[in-house]
Amino acid sequence: MATDMYKVYKQRWLVLLVVCLLNFSNAMTWISFAPISYYTNEFYGNRNAATFLNAIFMLVSIPFGVLALWGVDKYGIRATCHISALVNFVGNLVRSAAVFLPLPWRFYITLGGQAGAASIQPFIMYLSTKTAATWFANSERVTANTLAAMSNPLGVAVMYAVSPLIVNSNSWRDFSVLNGLILLLTFITLLSSLGVTRTAPKTPPSSSSTTTSSSSLPFYKNLLKRLKNKSFLILTFAVGSAIGLFNCLYNNLQPILCSNGYSNVFIGLCGSLMIISGLIGSAVCGIIADKTKKFNLIYKSCLILAVSCAIFMAFVVFHENKNALILSSIILFGFFGLATYPISLELAVECTFPTPEAFSSGCLIFFGQVFGIMYVTITSLLTTEPTERTKDIQTCTKIDLDIEVLEWEHSHYFWTFSMIVTVVFSLILFKPKYKRMEHEARKENQSHIEAIEQ
Repeated sequence: MATDMYKVYKQRWLVLLVVCLLNFSNAMTWISFAPISYYTNEFYGNRNAATFLNAIFMLVSIPFGVLALWGVDKYGIRATCHISALVNFVGNLVRSAAVFLPLPWRFYITLGGQAGAASIQPFIMYLSTKTAATWFANSERVTANTLAAMSNPLGVAVMYAVSPLIVNSNSWRDFSVLNGLILLLTFITLLSSLGVTRTAPKTPPSSSSTTTSSSSLPFYKNLLKRLKNKSFLILTFAVGSAIGLFNCLYNNLQPILCSNGYSNVFIGLCGSLMIISGLIGSAVCGIIADKTKKFNLIYKSCLILAVSCAIFMAFVVFHENKNALILSSIILFGFFGLATYPISLELAVECTFPTPEAFSSGCLIFFGQVFGIMYVTITSLLTTEPTERTKDIQTCTKIDLDIEVLEWEHSHYFWTFSMIVTVVFSLILFKPKYKRMEHEARKENQSHIEAIEQ
């Protein structure tokens, strides 16, 4: 196929916008209670309510993640967008209605709504690379994938900033406003999804997009083939572990900092700026990667800088009045750490080409949820009884209820050690082959030869 037979359409931006909104609103649903964990526990009448409402996303997305690996490629972008938007809206509608129920039903119904929204999270997250490869030209792919993939942590950033501002007590009014705000966004997303009228454009944007779609293997054959791909297995373990560690930090940041005397507003600022700096880092690295195609060099450089910031964070986070140092370490960690996420998704596609993009990137995200559950569980088990110092300075709860404040020092040191192991493993063992770029280069050379012969 000659180069002039590839074409991009303006509709690609609408499809990308819907995928971004889905990632953004679903992430807000997931993390909305983490920055206000103690108020959440009090309002829903369960001392582990915030943990359950966060962990249910990772837990439910494991079985549904397997289904999504098959379903996104089977039914395509259009159907996935429509169904995901509807389920996400219904899950949030249930959450909003549950605010007005008495205890203990308030918690159980909210958990059910949260599980509904969690069930379509993997479908939404797997869309990023598939949308970029199906609708965008080679020179736009990394940028499109970065915008879609980073909409998820952007939703986390917004909730870390907004939740502590809305919820200042365990009152139903505060929680009804919080849930209602997210419900409104999911309704807007549902309406926007109706604009996705096609799974793919009439004319493909690149040679690799036609090769991927035409060479799609049955699901079980794809799985068996990937199990023989050493580079992909190493990347899956490393990136899965890194995603799990990020999810764990999202979950644990509030209790770690509030037990050391930092306010909810400061904690919200830390969470938001970590993600915002990550968005900037992803944009910068995405542009560089689009221009240079040096994915592996960028990926490993960012890993080294991210783990350095994580080690520094471990030294300062358990001391009082270290706001500037904590904020600096978290911002730099977000900048370099989150920048690896969209780059790693592109690396997964490169390593496994011509396997469908949703399958390759989906495996990374799927194992990220598995590792997330593992890290959240282990760090929760490693908490200890609070010292007298912690009891005196903690800002976790101001209400005299049976809510226990815990010590998170051992947990965070385990988290830091796991981050070091993950990075060292990736630096030493990961050596990718750029199969997709090699294919595109061959196609381009072939087109030039054919043009000369004519």
